[in-house]
Amino acid sequence: MPSDQARRYLPWVVGLTIVLGTCVTNSTPRARAQTAATLPPVRAVQQEDVASLAGVWEGQSVIPGSASSPLTMTVKSDGTFIFVGTRATTPGRLWISDGKILYESAFSTGTMTLHEGDGKRVLVWDGVARNGRGATHGEVTQKQPK
Repeated sequence: MPSDQARRYLPWVVGLTIVLGTCVTNSTPRARAQTAATLPPVRAVQQEDVASLAGVWEGQSVIPGSASSPLTMTVKSDGTFIFVGTRATTPGRLWISDGKILYESAFSTGTMTLHEGDGKRVLVWDGVARNGRGATHGEVTQKQPK
C-alpha cells in the first residue's frame, strides 16, 4: 500500500510523464509524417530549378535542445540564402545534385524537399547540426509577391 506522501505526489508524476511524452512524440518522425499529410505533393527538381527557389520563405525551424522558432529564409537565384530567426542570422547555400536539394549553412547541413501544389510552395528540410547537437528540421512556405 503506497504511503500518503506517495499518493499525494502520484498525480504530479503522472501529469509530468504525459507532458514530457507529448513533447518527445511531437518531435519524432511520426509527427513530421502527420505534417507531411497536409503538404502539397513533392515536386521533382533539376539543377536549373535553383533559380526558381529565389524569394522570401517564412516558417519554423526546430533546433536541437529547443522548441520550434519562427524564421524567414531569403533565397537568391544563385542558391545563396540567409536564415533570419529569433536567435541568429545564418547565411548558407543550396544546390541540386542527383535530383536532391542539398544545403549547408553555418549551423547545419542536410537536404530539402520542395512541395508544390494549389498555388503553394513549401520547402521542408532535415539536417544535422554542425556542433554535434543532433538533427535539425524546418518548414518554410514561399511568400507570394504582392
